[in-house]
Parts: sequence; C-alpha cells; structure tokens
Amino acid sequence: MGAEKNGCFPVFGERAESGAFLGWVGVVKRSGGWHHAKESGENKGGEMVRMRMLAGGLMLLCAGSFAGVAGQKPKATVQDREKERLSFGVNVVRAINKAEGEYLKKRGGYVNWETLVGNGDFGDSGTKWGMEYSTTVEHSLYGRGPEIVPGWKLRLNVAGSGKGYDLLLEDATDAKCGFAVVSDERGLVRAGRAVECGY
Repeated sequence: MGAEKNGCFPVFGERAESGAFLGWVGVVKRSGGWHHAKESGENKGGEMVRMRMLAGGLMLLCAGSFAGVAGQKPKATVQDREKERLSFGVNVVRAINKAEGEYLKKRGGYVNWETLVGNGDFGDSGTKWGMEYSTTVEHSLYGRGPEIVPGWKLRLNVAGSGKGYDLLLEDATDAKCGFAVVSDERGLVRAGRAVECGY
C-alpha cells in the first residue's frame, strides 16, 4: 500500500480556549484515511524532512515579520512633538547652567553668552554640557544671533561683576503663548507660558 499523499499540519493545544501552537505533525494519506507518518513508517523519506524544513522556514519568516512590526515606533503625535520641543528648551537651560557653574568654579564669576560661544562651550559643533541631559542638546548647532538655536531666543544677563545671572530662553515659534524657560545662578529651572494660555 503506497502513500497517495503526504502532508504536514499544525497542531494546537487540546483545549479549544488555549489555542496554543504545539508543533507540526506529519501525516500520510493512504487508502483508508490519514495516518501519522510515524505510525505508517513512511517518515524516513526526504519528503517529510523537506516539509518540516519548509514549515520551519515559514514560521521563522512570519515571526520575523511580526517582530519587525512590533519593533516599529508609533507615529509621533502633536502632543509628543510638543513635549519634545519643551523638553529641548528645558535641557538647553540646564546645559547653560552647567557651563556657568564651571565658569564660577574655575574663574570666580559667571559669563555672558558671547563668552560661552567664544570659548567653545557652545558652537556649531554642539556643546559638551548637554551630554547628561539630551543628545539633541549636545549636537545642536549654537550661534551668537538672536536665536541661539533655530526657534529659541536667549536673554542672558550677567549682574554684579559676574556674581549672578538671569536667563530666559523663549520659544520663538510660540507667538500665541510665549513658552519660556527661566533660570538663574541658583540653578533652578522654571518653565511657563502666558497666563492667557493656562497653566
């Protein structure tokens, strides 16, 4: 009695509600119905090995496809972009505070933005002060102009022969609410917007 047809089918958990995949079962169709390949003794041929290899390859391919979909980042929403933008402003102020603190330790006083840019603390190759806060802050292109980075205006006033400073970093793209980050020589970082826009 020769085999009329070979096949390989998935086997799922015995309980219908579990539905867990358990593996593949090789079957052989012979006159009188389907039989397990092991029982029929016809599993020794290369046909079942090829079927199992094909099935295994398909499973890996499918698993890779699902992993690729699962690993994708969800699309950024307007709220996500807003949080990133505000976080960037806060982290730039933290980096400036860190640089100012180093100037106080090494030179006994705080300095203005021109000095920070002129001495290479902030420039077109980024800043060394943003590393612990954000790689975006670290690698941004800083300049002397009214916008120290595109979309952000800085007002840094040094007072009392370098004994203190006030700093305001304003989001130039937020004309309606005027989001800004504020700090001073104490290193406290505050963020806010116009009262009309809510707290």
